[in-house]
Amino acid sequence: MSTHAHDSNEREIEALIRELIGRLMDSQQAVGQTRVPVAIGFKVFYGPGAGEAAEVIEQVPEVSRIDDKVVVITELPGIAPENIRMGMTGQTLQIFAEEGGRRYHTAAPLPPCDLSSVRTRLKHGILEIVIDARPCEADGAAAVPP
Repeated sequence: MSTHAHDSNEREIEALIRELIGRLMDSQQAVGQTRVPVAIGFKVFYGPGAGEAAEVIEQVPEVSRIDDKVVVITELPGIAPENIRMGMTGQTLQIFAEEGGRRYHTAAPLPPCDLSSVRTRLKHGILEIVIDARPCEADGAAAVPP
């Protein structure tokens, strides 16, 4: 049996979320909605207590190549844009963020990119980075017109 003070709070939060989801589904069915949420997720974060050092949360980024763009997506909940720092170490994009006792670090290996084309967007705690990809030999061969 756990003796953490957070446990009772977490159980209370979980019960409230379950109640809200039930209400949402009931209200949708009452108005004839046939679509209901299949999955809803949430996370609870606790900052450091008094005198504690902030733990660094290691985020796992999603890196995709879409046409001629490299897209990196990572979660940074509760972080303002001015508290995010990015840099390159070799071919790895490093992202550091810190605010309100939360510290995040993300490392994303990148294919060859044009770093002068970096565009970022932070919305609802999701950081999206779009970079123009540099063509590699395989891309050039595939790009030959018919």
